[in-house]
Amino acid sequence: MPRKFCPRCVQGRPRCDLCRAPIADGAQPLADGQYRCALCLSEVVLEVADVLTVYHQAVAQVARILQRQLRETPRLETVSRRKMGEIRRRYEHRSSEPAAASHHVLGYFVQAHGESTIYAEACLPRGLLLGTLAHELAHAWQTEQGLHLKDAQVREGFAEWVAYRVLTVSGLPSLAERATRRDDVYGRGLRHFLNIENRFGYAGVVKRANGQEL
Repeated sequence: MPRKFCPRCVQGRPRCDLCRAPIADGAQPLADGQYRCALCLSEVVLEVADVLTVYHQAVAQVARILQRQLRETPRLETVSRRKMGEIRRRYEHRSSEPAAASHHVLGYFVQAHGESTIYAEACLPRGLLLGTLAHELAHAWQTEQGLHLKDAQVREGFAEWVAYRVLTVSGLPSLAERATRRDDVYGRGLRHFLNIENRFGYAGVVKRANGQEL
């Protein structure tokens, strides 16, 4: 449901770094300077065991959606927003794939030195963490398929489609639908793949995900 805030709070208070709602008076930032509103904070996954539970759920759901298991389940590491930026800068200049437009990145998949790793931002709400992990697992699948797609809309759109499907089957359709309203490469890519699914079904999604025209 939409939340309403007074103009003074919207204009004068710091914003939640996830949902952009103004935070409560006196709220303290996280260790890396980010803020979480009361709603996002109430759903944050903090314990390592709980993060791994969400990760195992994402791995299982992605395998069902793609109808195959990954040959290697990537190692998972949670990091601060600042550390995530350092990781992106370290690896993106080495990549042959063009980076998507700069924005607040919640997850990042890396394959280096024979090892696959998914980095996820720490202190994410459970649903957002689940969708982020599903998105990065889709990139792991693309890598295992030997796909190095130049078209960011195809590359990121497929990963968003996988996350959309995982969130939907996990009982989080409202969170899944939120991504369809984005006006960036992720949102446009997701709408592209949802349209393909409606017209050609799962086979069409996989074919387009492999870089083939329909």
